[in-house]
Amino acid sequence: MLAAMTTAEAGHAPVGSAEERFMATGECRATSAHRSHSMSRARERRFDCEPHRAGIPNDCPGRRFASKETTCKRCCVKFDPMNLLPRSARALTPLKDAFATRFRQFVSAPRFPCVGAKSAMNRNRVAFGLYEQMADPGDAAQLCDALADFSRQYPAPGADPVSFVAMFRQPVANEDDFHDRLWTHLQVMHDLDATRHAWDDTVSADVDDPTFSFSIASRAFFVVGLHPQASRLARRAPFPCLVFNFHDQFEALRSNGRYAKLQEAIRARDIALQGDINPVLASFGDASEARQYSGRARAEASAHPFRARRAS
Repeated sequence: MLAAMTTAEAGHAPVGSAEERFMATGECRATSAHRSHSMSRARERRFDCEPHRAGIPNDCPGRRFASKETTCKRCCVKFDPMNLLPRSARALTPLKDAFATRFRQFVSAPRFPCVGAKSAMNRNRVAFGLYEQMADPGDAAQLCDALADFSRQYPAPGADPVSFVAMFRQPVANEDDFHDRLWTHLQVMHDLDATRHAWDDTVSADVDDPTFSFSIASRAFFVVGLHPQASRLARRAPFPCLVFNFHDQFEALRSNGRYAKLQEAIRARDIALQGDINPVLASFGDASEARQYSGRARAEASAHPFRARRAS
């Protein structure tokens, strides 16, 4: 449930120890500042509230539930499954199904050209995540964790398409704004991921290399950006999205001979929709796939600030 219950509403009996009190009521008696920090939703989301700049008080019983990645998720809230998420995620959870429904309607439109996406949707092989805005560090951290879980669910996805769709509530101004936000978001994700995982060694980490592919949790992904301001009709989703597809799945499609047929069908449908295909499209190994991520069709589409770092 989203609203925190009082101790009486929850049916808890009086408790004595600090940890028992925390488990029952979510209250931390350590400091008044620490207890009140959760009142500021925007500040909590950015992990910059005053108590956490100084660290969690040692005598806060919520400390045992904290993790390195999500310090602010825990201390002064009800110990409830919903409260294990950052407050922004708690608020977005009830909205995710509505956003996912709109995305499904977008893909299921008769003229939508990507038959691979249609196949994944029809087979229920699409996972969704809803986030507040692109380029936000907190949202980037959540997406890293979601993709790591998604990757563990599909260690060998086979040739049937499967995708993770990251949806964002906040709009983008135009195609250039989306392009910049996409690459900023991927950079923030990589900077976080590089502290725990090496780059997938089956692909290049050099964004200008023809064999480049984005890597999270040591797994390569092909990223497709979609948003309402896209010049390409096939990318004009109702809200900003980043669609993550396993790179090794494309290799599986190539090995069984399905990739060329799938690519031909998609391009034919794209021409029927818009009259031509996106000029930045290329096959893996011919040019860096990074040019395709945002969907921007201008000649400088490959311009981006992304730099891979060594895992630490």
